[in-house]
Amino acid sequence: MIKFALSCNYYHPSQQLILDLTDSNWDNIFTDAERKEIEDAGCALLRPIDESLAQQLHDLKKMKTAKDVYTFARNIDHDPEDQPLLAWLSWSLQTTSLLYLKKNKFNIQEYLESDKMYYLWVFLNKIFDGSEDIVALGYEKIKIS
Repeated sequence: MIKFALSCNYYHPSQQLILDLTDSNWDNIFTDAERKEIEDAGCALLRPIDESLAQQLHDLKKMKTAKDVYTFARNIDHDPEDQPLLAWLSWSLQTTSLLYLKKNKFNIQEYLESDKMYYLWVFLNKIFDGSEDIVALGYEKIKIS
């Protein structure tokens, strides 16, 4: 595995310790039995989705425009204290859809990479709000002139 990762003349996920067993590059590295052993080890990476959240995500698929998504998100019935994931979904959809309303003239190509990450991925900053199990730690870089 190490030999393969080092022999790549491009960045391969295995160089970051990411193992995608569906990648055909591993066909000659692992036997079927070894793949099965790797797949069966540990616990599931993704937790099951709460039924109320799953229903909202299903209904979200029906939206056609940013305005539809914004209106849909505003109308998600939830208690922010008891249903923090629904609160997060509502906030995230409203925040993101606002960027794409016609009157905003949001052109992602005009933004710096850090701004793109902030505006388009801001929903990740809030996903752990209300969680009793996970505390997101972060820091800000500052420069004093």
